[in-house]
Amino acid sequence: HTEDERSQKTWKEINLWMDMAQMQFMDNTPQFRQQQEYNFLQSLLMWLFNTIQEKLAVKKQYSHKQILYYQFLQLVREYSTREHQVAFYAEKLCISSRYLHKITVRHLDGKKPKQLIDEQLVAEIKVLLNEPRLSVTEIAEQLHFPDQSYLTHFFKKNTGISPKEFRAIKNLG
Repeated sequence: HTEDERSQKTWKEINLWMDMAQMQFMDNTPQFRQQQEYNFLQSLLMWLFNTIQEKLAVKKQYSHKQILYYQFLQLVREYSTREHQVAFYAEKLCISSRYLHKITVRHLDGKKPKQLIDEQLVAEIKVLLNEPRLSVTEIAEQLHFPDQSYLTHFFKKNTGISPKEFRAIKNLG
């Protein structure tokens, strides 16, 4: 803590919380002890959370490119199972594919938007492949691939193994 008034006030309140805990848990009566501890901890954490929010009240200013980048990431999480092309995301953001490429390369250490979309899609495929009741054809349909062979080719290109091999490895481990 520092010497400023606000910090001193917070420090006094923390000490009050500790004194309260010491008084409350001094006697060792087991009846309702767990509930008391839970209630105390919950109250303390709520107080801390409210204190932290006050300290974080300073708003960070984001550039237009940073905002577009974060919006792009959100869109990829939301639409990657249905939309696999960069043009869709650029259109959603009302920018050109080329501008989206510039933003993404800058904020993702050289990674292109298509790479990010494909990585998200591969992650979705892996999750679905862990569900044994789903066939590769059903997964392809669910993820809006033209057919099962296209999904297999895409998956193998991005992971080095086929969906069938991925399932076999998962079943071994």
